[in-house]
Amino acid sequence: MQIDIDKDHKNTTAMDIFTVVAILLIVGIPVYGYFKLKPDRIFNMDTPLKETVDESAQEEDEEKEPVVITGYTEELVEIEGQWAYILSPKPIDPDNLPTLVIYNHGSITFVEENLDEDFKQDLIAYGEKLTPNNYIFAVSNARGFDLDTPEAIQDNYNMYEYIKEKYGIQEKIYMIGYSKGGVATLNFAEEYPNLVTQIAMIAPTMRVEEWDEKRAQKLKGVLIQIWHGIDDENISLGKNENFVEQMDKWGVKMNLTILEGRDHFDIEMESIDDVLDFFNN
Repeated sequence: MQIDIDKDHKNTTAMDIFTVVAILLIVGIPVYGYFKLKPDRIFNMDTPLKETVDESAQEEDEEKEPVVITGYTEELVEIEGQWAYILSPKPIDPDNLPTLVIYNHGSITFVEENLDEDFKQDLIAYGEKLTPNNYIFAVSNARGFDLDTPEAIQDNYNMYEYIKEKYGIQEKIYMIGYSKGGVATLNFAEEYPNLVTQIAMIAPTMRVEEWDEKRAQKLKGVLIQIWHGIDDENISLGKNENFVEQMDKWGVKMNLTILEGRDHFDIEMESIDDVLDFFNN
């Protein structure tokens, strides 16, 4: 009996091909259907993955705990030849930078390496009120008794630049001027009107004779609040009333609050809460 090997080989090959095709069909049809019905999950993974990451980041931002101010830091530093005393909130939130408050002191106090303890305690009282509200409180010696000079303006600006670089602050700043520091404060605001937005003046020296309408216009965008004790024997209340009236004629509004039973020295520390309310509102 003669066996047809070629025929058997052909039959076997045909069966093998049929088997392979059948397997491919069995496996391929479901896979094709999966790809066809779920294109976003397979061929466009970047988009949903990116959306998932963004949503996760957004949820993380929403759940992020706000930075709680737990205290303040204290720094006594010499800047360009003038000592400065700086109280800043601790910690500082990089997503909510503090506002700088520059304080100009009177002519009988000085910021120096050996800071007078009584003066220091007054400055700390300001810091303890302001820093929990996300303010940096800073005072330059600003030439001391000569703090009404152009050099004193530059000293305050040097301190501003130092604090901006080291701590990080909001773009706009506030100011406080006490006694002769009132002159220094208004001089600084007139020199940098786009930097200062609010000024608190306490029993200030202001010198209406040094101003004219052109100079006054630079203060138009600044909110200015003045507190003056009716019993002040050091700075004339009448002169300050004249200053406010003259500024009003030039279109510069200032609010003057006259306080009963306050003299030149007790008004400052007793007005700290009022200053804080003014800045916060």
